[in-house]
Amino acid sequence: MAGGNKLPIDNSAAPAAAPASADPPSVSAPAEVPRASLKVTCVPEYTEVAATQAEEILAVVGLEADAAATGTQQQRPGVDVICVIDRSGSMAGEKLHLTQETLRFMVNQLSASDTLTIITYDTNVAQPLARTAMTPQGKRDATERIGTIKAGDATNLSGGLFRGLDAVASRDVPNKVCSVLLMTDGQANVGLRTTAEILPRLREQLNRPGVEGACNIYTFGFGSDHDDAMLRSIAEAGRGSYYFIRDAAAIPLAFADCLGGLQSVVAQGITVAVKAHGDVSFVNVFAGVNKVTGTVPGTAVTVDVYDIFAEEQRDFVLNVRVPAGVEPRASETLATVTVTYLDLVYGGRRTITADLIVARPATVPANRVRQERVEVQRHRVNLVRALEDARRLAEQGQFAQAQTTVRTAANSMRASPYYQSNTVMQAMVLETIDTEGALSSRDEYQQHGRMQISARSMAHTNQRDTNSEYSVYETNAKRSAKSAASWFFSPRKK
Repeated sequence: MAGGNKLPIDNSAAPAAAPASADPPSVSAPAEVPRASLKVTCVPEYTEVAATQAEEILAVVGLEADAAATGTQQQRPGVDVICVIDRSGSMAGEKLHLTQETLRFMVNQLSASDTLTIITYDTNVAQPLARTAMTPQGKRDATERIGTIKAGDATNLSGGLFRGLDAVASRDVPNKVCSVLLMTDGQANVGLRTTAEILPRLREQLNRPGVEGACNIYTFGFGSDHDDAMLRSIAEAGRGSYYFIRDAAAIPLAFADCLGGLQSVVAQGITVAVKAHGDVSFVNVFAGVNKVTGTVPGTAVTVDVYDIFAEEQRDFVLNVRVPAGVEPRASETLATVTVTYLDLVYGGRRTITADLIVARPATVPANRVRQERVEVQRHRVNLVRALEDARRLAEQGQFAQAQTTVRTAANSMRASPYYQSNTVMQAMVLETIDTEGALSSRDEYQQHGRMQISARSMAHTNQRDTNSEYSVYETNAKRSAKSAASWFFSPRKK
C-alpha cells in the first residue's frame, strides 16, 4: 500500500554520534541546471553501510528552492487571490474591521499582473468583487467594494468555499499561481456542516475541469470557536496550510505571511520519482500531505508536490532496506531520484537528478556518524508524531501525559550532538516549551492549545511556516510581507 501518511521508524537504537572533526565525505553531488529554481540532494543516514550485512537506514531526498529566484514585482508570476470571508454575526466589530483593513493591505501589496476576487458568506453567499486586476483603477474599485462588507447572521462555510472554487474554474486567462483563502471564526451551521460532509464534495470540486491542479486552499481560523479539524482537513485536501489566529490583532500578520509566500512561488507541478537499484527497497516514506504513488514496501515511489516558495526546503524521509552480499566497494548507488517541475522564474519544464550513494566497506565502525540533515529530519518527523499523539491524549483529558509526550521529543533533540549549532532544532525545542503550556489544563487546551497543535503539526509536516513566532521555516519573502503589514497597520502610518 502507499506509504505517504506513515512515519518512518524512530531509529533511536542508532543515535547520532558526536560530529567528527572533519565533515564526512560528500556522497551525493546535487544535480543543478544553470539558472534553475530548484536543486535536489540525496543524503543517506550514514556514509557507509557494511557490504556483508543487510541494514535498514534512513535517507533524505531534499529539494531546495533558490533564494535568488524570487525576482522583482515585475518578474514574479502573477497571482490570482480569491478571498472567501466569513461575515456572520460573530464577525461584527473589531474582527470584521481588521479583516477589511487586511483586504485593503492585500490590495496595496498586489500588482497589476495580480487579480483579487472577494466572496463573502453568512447564511447566503455573495461576491462583492468579481475577479479584478490590481491596476490603479482596479485597486480603487476593490477598496470601495471592501467597504460595503457588513456582518450578517449564520455561517454557510461550505457555500463560500465552493463559490471560491467556482471562481477558480471561471477564470478566462488564469495566472499560474492561484489560491483560495478561506476565513472563519466559527462553526459551519448552514449548508454542509461537518467535515465528513464537506470533504467528499470538496474532492469532487478539486478534480473538476478548470480547478484540478490549478489552485491550493489556505484556511484561517479566528479565535477558539472554529473547527480546527475541519479547517486543517480542507487545507490538506487543497494542498495548502491551516493558520490559527489567536486574536483579532493577529489577522493582518497571518494574511501577510500567506501573501508573502504566494508572491514567491518559484516552481509548480513538481514530481519527485525515486527508483531503487538492484535489490534495494523502500520500506516507508514520509512526504507530508503530498500525494505519494507506488507500493511500499517496494522499489519505486513518486511524490507530487504542488508548489514551493523561494528559500523553502522539502525533505522526504525514506526508510531504505540495503541488502547484504555485495563485494566491498568504494561506492554503491542505492537509488536515483528524478525531479521534473515547471520553473516559474526561469521558464520551461525542467528535469534534475541525483543519486543516493554510500560506501560499502567490509565492516563499519560502531560509532558511525548520522549525517546532520538526516538527524534534523528524523527529529522533525518524530515531533510531528509527538504533536499528534499529544493531541489524542489531550482529547481524552490526559494532559500530563500529553505534556510528557511533547517534552520527550524536545529532550531527544537537546541530546543530539548537532543541537547546539542547529537553529532549526533549537527553534523546534522552543516551540515545544510553548506547546507544553498549551497542554497544561483543559481550559488552556480548549482556548488555544487544540488549534495551536493542529497548525504546528501541519507546519512541521509540510515544512511551511504559518506565522509562527518561532520562525522554523520562515522565508525572507514572508518576513518582508509581515514587515510591510506591520508598517501598514502602525499608528505612525496613520
